[in-house]
Amino acid sequence: MTEAINGTNCCRNFRGLRFVILALSTVCLTFGMCGTVVLHMTVICMREETTTNATSFSAPMFSFAEEGWLFSALYLGTLLGTIPIGHLCTLIGFRGTFTAYGILNGLGTVAVPLAVQFLTKPFNFVAIFGARFFQGFYLSMSMVAIETISKNWSTMKEMTLFISILSIHFQLGRIITMPLSGFLCDSSLGWPSVYYFLGIPTLFTFSLFYLFYRETPSQHSWICAAEIERIQPGKMDTSSATRRHRKGFKFLTNWHLLSLFGVGIGIAFGAHTFSLYGPIYLHNSIGLGMHQTGVVVALPFVISIFLSIAVGRICDRLIGTKAALVLLTCVSQYGMAIGYALLAFITPSNPLLIQALYVLIMSLVGLCPIGLVKQARWVDAENAQEINAINTAIFYIIVMLIPEFVTLIIPNPDDQNGRGWNIIFLCIAILQTVSAAISHISIMTKK
Repeated sequence: MTEAINGTNCCRNFRGLRFVILALSTVCLTFGMCGTVVLHMTVICMREETTTNATSFSAPMFSFAEEGWLFSALYLGTLLGTIPIGHLCTLIGFRGTFTAYGILNGLGTVAVPLAVQFLTKPFNFVAIFGARFFQGFYLSMSMVAIETISKNWSTMKEMTLFISILSIHFQLGRIITMPLSGFLCDSSLGWPSVYYFLGIPTLFTFSLFYLFYRETPSQHSWICAAEIERIQPGKMDTSSATRRHRKGFKFLTNWHLLSLFGVGIGIAFGAHTFSLYGPIYLHNSIGLGMHQTGVVVALPFVISIFLSIAVGRICDRLIGTKAALVLLTCVSQYGMAIGYALLAFITPSNPLLIQALYVLIMSLVGLCPIGLVKQARWVDAENAQEINAINTAIFYIIVMLIPEFVTLIIPNPDDQNGRGWNIIFLCIAILQTVSAAISHISIMTKK
């Protein structure tokens, strides 16, 4: 097996290798996502014993503001990790860059419980902040990975399907992490075990990816000639020889691209406010238990997986490009905006309705990255990798600021009346409506 992977065996007789690459890549992306979202759930049960006036009680390990900083650390790492991606992909290739970022993610995941176990305040906070920072590097590669793998390994007819399946790691990561965290936090193993259950497989899967993946189908010794012939037709040549003729960043003067970057702002707020604070909101404001919170948080991502794959097939087979982009980027945001607007006027005394709207909003989130990646290739296929890297940077600048925005408005996260959340929900509803409208105009006016 090792001989075949290293390319010394040239018997090209393995059919469907692109789907093996697709499956392995999706597993890697999923475990990477698990590591980045695990703190959003476990922070609820990260508590320590405190003694005041001879009375012992359990208190949160970190303040609400400190939790916000730990959330932001991830996206600070994402932002800075975006900067060297282009250079690293040129220097060591996409395979090496993606693997390196994934290994950093796995090490960061394992480091969190170790920091709490062996360090005291404030050093444990600093260490976790650093671990979260390096975990963020993985996120900066996720959209680039989706675009690169789908471009290199799918046929033209399967492009949206590949993007859809690769994009479900956003949902799968939470489907695995949230119920697992809820179960283990209530068990004798405690919250630290969640990090080991997720971090160790992350290190293994990314190592396997490096051994098995190749930059192009023709470089892989397990692929058959017939499959190469299926993958290549109709694709633009974006090799390094062609890319040298680009004129710097002049492609950024394209209004449709600039509008695409603006749309990322609305999607960032709509998707990541609940991604970061959904478990806290459901647990503290409407009183769900840890296990129930984990199930409710995971449910919309199960729905989103089937929705993403179904919509991906519809976009590939049944409707035109513009209609597909409107469905993926605009309709999804309009639906999320309606959900947030309704939440702004509902009190915590209606927990079932709140849970239903939460499920609606987060079920639609999975369509957004598919739309962004597909729209980038539609607007400018030659520069799609750079566009996705820039969009990722802008996206996570906004996400990095969300904790500051939330802590500014929410006076007390433990407030059973949920004061302040209605203001946040209304702001997001307005922003997503504007974002969807901009995207809609851009798509319909492009010739």
